[in-house]
Amino acid sequence: MRLLKWTVFFIVSFFISWVVIATFSQVEFTMKAPARIILYTTPEIPIYWFTAGAFFLGLIIGLAVAAYNFVFLKTRGSKQSHEMRAIEDEVAKLKTQLEQARASLDEGETQQGERLLDEESSAQGGDAELQDSSEES
Repeated sequence: MRLLKWTVFFIVSFFISWVVIATFSQVEFTMKAPARIILYTTPEIPIYWFTAGAFFLGLIIGLAVAAYNFVFLKTRGSKQSHEMRAIEDEVAKLKTQLEQARASLDEGETQQGERLLDEESSAQGGDAELQDSSEES
């Protein structure tokens, strides 16, 4: 699939190149003419120079805008990446604290349950001793 994409790209590029060459080789494009840009009149140069100049000027402006956007978006992405890492670290800390709180709560419940069992057994043991001592009398 990748090979097909590149093949189509090169065939289309080759075809467009031939169209441009055939167009610029026409007599009308090789004639010299001045261009008037607002108040400035250029010297007489072939018309295809204006077309090529406009193309390359657009190419340069487009590359400059793309480079600016690339740098701006990369910086912005880097900032967001740092923010995301900080948030992930905070979430990890909170999860750890939650697990510790759950563990201490479970420990507390276990200790409290053991204490209650001890109290119940000692209370029952004390009742049994009272009953044994009352039977002996």
